Amino acid sequence: MGTDLGKIKCYALQSLKTTYIKLPENVTEIEYNVTYLSNIQKIEISSNIEKINSKAFVNSQELTEVIIHKEKNSISGSPWGNPYGERAIFWDEI
Repeated sequence: MGTDLGKIKCYALQSLKTTYIKLPENVTEIEYNVTYLSNIQKIEISSNIEKINSKAFVNSQELTEVIIHKEKNSISGSPWGNPYGERAIFWDEI
């Protein structure tokens, strides 16, 4: 999946045809443009996430739902380049 020590690398999910993905619990960082040209509509991110690049979700025209299992605004930079802006970000404190 393009991970390296808990990191989702640039373009790691590029051109995926799936519409939903749940990132593994060990992911702590998401680099830029990870969902480039994919069909992902929904991505779920665990509470272990520490950093999301400010351009992680640019060029993700289908991505309408980013669920983060953390306290609201606990990771800076939201919406991280998502074309749908803040309305696509859902904070879900578990």
